[in-house]
Amino acid sequence: MQRRSVLIPLALVGSFGIALTPTLAEAATPAASASSAHAFVKSAASLAQAAGARTFTSPASSSKLVRTLDATSTTTPNPNLAVALQAQETSALGVELTVDVTGLTTGTAQLDIKWGDVSEIFQTVDAGATEPLKFQHAYGYSGPETITVTVDDGSGDTATNSVAVQTLGSEFTAFGPWRMLDTRKGIGAAAAPVAPHGTLKLKVAGVGVSDGAQKSSTPVGVTAVVMNVTATGGTANGVLTVYGDEDQSGKASTRPITSNVNYAKNKNVPNLVVVPVGKNGLIDFYNNSSGSTGIVADIQGYFTDANADAYFPVTPTRIIDTRKGIGTGKIARIPANGTIYVTVSGIKGGVIPFDAAAVAVNLTAVDATHPGVITAYSTSNPSGTGPIPSASNLNYAAGAASANAAIVPISFESPTIGQIAIHNSGAGPVDIIADASGYFTGTPSPAGGSAYVPLSGPIRILDTRSTGGPIQAGLPQSEPFPVAASDSPALPTAAIFNATVTQPTGNGYLSLYPYSPMVPAALNPTSNLNYTAGQTIANLAFLAPGTNGYAIYLGGNGSAQVIMDWFGYFENQ
Repeated sequence: MQRRSVLIPLALVGSFGIALTPTLAEAATPAASASSAHAFVKSAASLAQAAGARTFTSPASSSKLVRTLDATSTTTPNPNLAVALQAQETSALGVELTVDVTGLTTGTAQLDIKWGDVSEIFQTVDAGATEPLKFQHAYGYSGPETITVTVDDGSGDTATNSVAVQTLGSEFTAFGPWRMLDTRKGIGAAAAPVAPHGTLKLKVAGVGVSDGAQKSSTPVGVTAVVMNVTATGGTANGVLTVYGDEDQSGKASTRPITSNVNYAKNKNVPNLVVVPVGKNGLIDFYNNSSGSTGIVADIQGYFTDANADAYFPVTPTRIIDTRKGIGTGKIARIPANGTIYVTVSGIKGGVIPFDAAAVAVNLTAVDATHPGVITAYSTSNPSGTGPIPSASNLNYAAGAASANAAIVPISFESPTIGQIAIHNSGAGPVDIIADASGYFTGTPSPAGGSAYVPLSGPIRILDTRSTGGPIQAGLPQSEPFPVAASDSPALPTAAIFNATVTQPTGNGYLSLYPYSPMVPAALNPTSNLNYTAGQTIANLAFLAPGTNGYAIYLGGNGSAQVIMDWFGYFENQ
């Protein structure tokens, strides 16, 4: 990873962070740093390899030969004509097809490739050609397709072969929020905390869940799930690592050294995770602690290698702030055990369009008088008109600023169309801030939409504890994106990172946003996580690259170490 740059803003605007009240230090230090992503991700091919790109083949022996004889012929010039096919995933929606024509000993042949969508190409092949032909193609959607290749020599011999392919990328389906795991109550696993250095395996693919109003299930072909994971009742500080139990070939996964949830003893600490699902449908929760902990996991959606909702990143934008009436139209906190309904589609000049199905947001609770839980959901969900979902998005403490990422489905039914609901289960009022980083929509797979590619295993791309030292508050830092435009023609449109702040010397907040060297003073007025002196805390971020990677800004006082773990990326055509 190349060394970061310190950016001196031309004009630092006033503080756009959230006032913090000091609390006790929380959570353990993450695992040791891993190798840099730049050690091997240097091209589109290596990026696809890091994501476990697959190869699909159909040998020449699978060709079907059709021979047409005229009235005066007893033979044809190329009786052994055949074609072998190999398709390789090269990007979220792209494949490279290798075509090897054999048995063409005389004349020329017309090659016809039907990609399975509306695309078709033709090429002439000469007799005696020995080099296989390679073709690139990008689909406008995720999912399975069949490529069919026909070779016709024009003299009576026609060979046809087909190969079934699958795009590397996956598209999103909002699901829930519903509780899939609660070790306190025996939901999804035994009613017992996870032991020190123990691993809990959870079945997520093909599993039915219910919120009391509706029963549904995740599909068998799920590639990754989006879950809010909460560590609760820990008997010591610790770290949770969540990962797929197997890869897509069925090989057991090696537990990564990255982290997802940093928790403190006797605290409820949540974090959003986007985790690949093993071929066996399982994900693993590893408790890296000397004590035991309970785990709660609420599913918010899943990705499948099928046509669903594509992702559109946006520059981080504040769409709700009850302190200032942003999004709500009035300055008012959410009351105790109260719910607000906020229109998010079509606002802010169309940052989130009217056809958006779900929005990726960072939720921050501030100025609470009592501890509580925030649940964000769609009123189109049957639970929105009946019981509030039993799931949670954010656990907050009194007097502190608490943040967590979420993907919230947007209502598609009148009279709440375009709205999301935010419920406060606390015993006192609380202010809520929501910063949008992107949205999902499928109408279907509109132009420009991106599919998600989970990495085979997460990669630690930044750890200032081992490289560069702590980041100073008040000075934005630029970091290269894991794959730059010069490295790959298939530049990711966004990526999913887990950002961790540790060893801060003062109170503050972390803001991540696209960095452009043309506007170094353009600090983004949003935040990703809030911390107090001595605290270790993490939060998931959906981050789009700027022209020169992304920026890290610490608002507040002192300095802090920052860790960035990379879990996957989005690509369009």
